[in-house]
Amino acid sequence: MKKKVGILIVGAGKGGKALLEVFLPKGSVPPREINIVGVVDIDEKAPGIKLAKKLGIPTADDYREFIKSKNLSIIIDVTGKPQVSQEINRDKPQNVELMGGISAMMLWELVEIVSASEQQIKNYVNSLLTLLRLGQTVSSTLDLEKVLDSVVKQAVKILKVDVCSLRLLDERNENLILVASVGHSKEYVEKKRILKLKESIAGLAILEKKVIAIEDVQKDPRYIHPELAREGKLRSLLSVPLMEKESGVIGVLNVYTRRRHIFGKEEKELLSLFAGQSALAIINARLYEKIEDYSRNLEKKVKEQTEKLLHQEKLAAIGQLASGIAHELRNPLAVVKSAAYYLRNISQHQEVKSDYLAKVLKHLDLIDKEVIISVKIINDLLEFARVPKISFESVNVK
Repeated sequence: MKKKVGILIVGAGKGGKALLEVFLPKGSVPPREINIVGVVDIDEKAPGIKLAKKLGIPTADDYREFIKSKNLSIIIDVTGKPQVSQEINRDKPQNVELMGGISAMMLWELVEIVSASEQQIKNYVNSLLTLLRLGQTVSSTLDLEKVLDSVVKQAVKILKVDVCSLRLLDERNENLILVASVGHSKEYVEKKRILKLKESIAGLAILEKKVIAIEDVQKDPRYIHPELAREGKLRSLLSVPLMEKESGVIGVLNVYTRRRHIFGKEEKELLSLFAGQSALAIINARLYEKIEDYSRNLEKKVKEQTEKLLHQEKLAAIGQLASGIAHELRNPLAVVKSAAYYLRNISQHQEVKSDYLAKVLKHLDLIDKEVIISVKIINDLLEFARVPKISFESVNVK
């Protein structure tokens, strides 16, 4: 079995702590062939001492306590003090190597590079996890207003910026409409609610389908209303188009800082990924809104047709009743009319006093007149009682 290399770290400040973090195994990483014999520092509160105690590594305030350890192979002096390296070199066994001075500085620089790279990777992974969570938050609702509001708020969290605005293309793809924002003043929102697609940085990002970064919007000639940027203390801008594979570009997401800032590659990539998620969420919310509108209109039409049918049923019932009444009235009226006709004929052949006959004829005329009116009413009722023929035709409901 290969013998582990025993290392003594002298100096437990920032450098010593970083060495511990590099040498010791992390998570699922296989253990390196390294054994930390001990960590030394005169300050018991040094960060490296605290970490060593937490990890169960021996600590001391004098390197001489470990100098004769059988497992010791290398002493790394990161105190930065030449006299300490000289003392260690004088006291150490001949078979123990000392890394101090330039060697220790080079090792420290290497550790810093490794630590920085690890931190960058860690930050990027954390950003991706944050992006995933925020994307889930944005997609958790189908309410368009809530989606738009969530997009601008989550974008601010992702890049830790001060201001964010979301603009969507109008139906003619000529203007950009401000639909949600966070951090902008009311005056800014009112004056810049509508932007011409071909006359703005946001429009340029859409037309060129690429991310555009501006270090200082107060001085960039392409920025519309720079006075509003000065009033709002806006400095740097990152403009990212909202794109989806099938729908294409639907709008733009703008983030601002109030200090001069150069947006890096990772920031651009993160916001682009988030913009893609946001575009999909907005498209889904729009489709849901259209379906809801269609459903409401369809429900309204069904209700209207139902009420119409119920009304027709009521009319049909009334018509049937009217028909029955008409038939019931027609027969007696026919008898009355026949009797009047009979009396009129008798009056023409019988000798009756003229004054009495005049009165009878007058009342017969009244009977005839009222019978005619009643018959007309009956005919109207029968016409009303007729159920109209219902016709059907196919329609396109799209």
